[in-house]
Amino acid sequence: MDDEFPRRWAADIAALAAELQLGFEARFGYPPDEHRVAPPAAPEDLARLADLLYGLRLPGDLLEFYRATGGVSLPDVGNAYFISGPRDVCAARDELATVDWAGERLDVVVFASDGGGTRYALPAPTGTPVLRLPPGAITPDRVYTGRHIGRPGAYGPAAADLAEFLARMRDATARFVATGEVTDL
Repeated sequence: MDDEFPRRWAADIAALAAELQLGFEARFGYPPDEHRVAPPAAPEDLARLADLLYGLRLPGDLLEFYRATGGVSLPDVGNAYFISGPRDVCAARDELATVDWAGERLDVVVFASDGGGTRYALPAPTGTPVLRLPPGAITPDRVYTGRHIGRPGAYGPAAADLAEFLARMRDATARFVATGEVTDL
């Protein structure tokens, strides 16, 4: 992911969120919730996240993303789309640290979710693909970690990498703003 992509993406999402607010209640029959593209993450939050990512040997794409925005909340877009801020990403790492996927045990960093309980994670050490973790119980595995137990076969890649995931989210948001059609990530 090039350095400018996260900044362009955040500006695009902010513009789409502002466009969605215009006439929202007349179009959908209820008032809009707050749509938010947070300012860039604070240096101390970036440092904590960097420690986590470097400890897992994950590529720095997520860190670059948080240098452009500290998170995104789009509660009225589709089924809702959320990208957690770096503090929440680090906290979620304590809750959900490994998944059983495609016959492997993977360390993951959960960074996004939708309004239906699906979470999106980057596996270590590659950061690819972005994994879709369906709603499921979290069971203790080790101290400060857990295993995600979802329906067998319900896991899957959501995107080849973080840049593709963000592009898909932007496109799904644009489609919803234009047509009201919901697109799954």
